[in-house]
Amino acid sequence: MIRGLDYLSIAVSLLLSVWAFVECARLRPPGQALFAGMAVTWVLVTAQAVIATVRLIGGAGPATGGETVTFVGYMLTAVLLPIAGIILARMEPTRWGSALIGAAAIVVPVLVVRMLQVWNG
Repeated sequence: MIRGLDYLSIAVSLLLSVWAFVECARLRPPGQALFAGMAVTWVLVTAQAVIATVRLIGGAGPATGGETVTFVGYMLTAVLLPIAGIILARMEPTRWGSALIGAAAIVVPVLVVRMLQVWNG
């Protein structure tokens, strides 16, 4: 796990969630910029997941040996959640689409923090 990349993905995702919820409060549907923000979040989380996967294959991993499955579960959820948020927001082209992006974006930092906690023990 690369801490700088983790912290960047947490910051981007939190900013995106605030922005998306503001757009929802302003009764605006999600625009291309919100979708782009979610795509950036996905790229950051996916990059970290690829790095973590390579390290897992190389023998590194969570400090507690039995936590590998838990870590992989958090990692897969963190990678798939932004995609699900984009798909659901595209299906709901109203203000609630912005809320869906905000909801997905607010969960990603929690998953990343849990990944860090599991990895470091």
